[in-house]
Amino acid sequence: MTDSSHSVLVNKAVSIVEQSRLSPADKKLLEGRVPFVAESMLQMFVEVCEEDPFGVDAVVESLKKKLDAQGNLKKIHEVVKQERREIEDMLAVG
Repeated sequence: MTDSSHSVLVNKAVSIVEQSRLSPADKKLLEGRVPFVAESMLQMFVEVCEEDPFGVDAVVESLKKKLDAQGNLKKIHEVVKQERREIEDMLAVG
């Protein structure tokens, strides 16, 4: 991807984060991290948020948790497992 397309993705992602219901401190933290997120992850984040605008808050919170893991695969795996359990619980109830 070129620098201009990366910039477009960063701008879209920052806009999505700004519109979420995260706390102002969490928003500011994520906005600072977004430019350093891998382009493939940014692309997926933007696409998912654009496809499901009502699920933006959950997607933004998920991104925050994964970035908080700071590349620690064990922590990221735990985040993904917890998210899967929450989804399975919601499906079982619904």
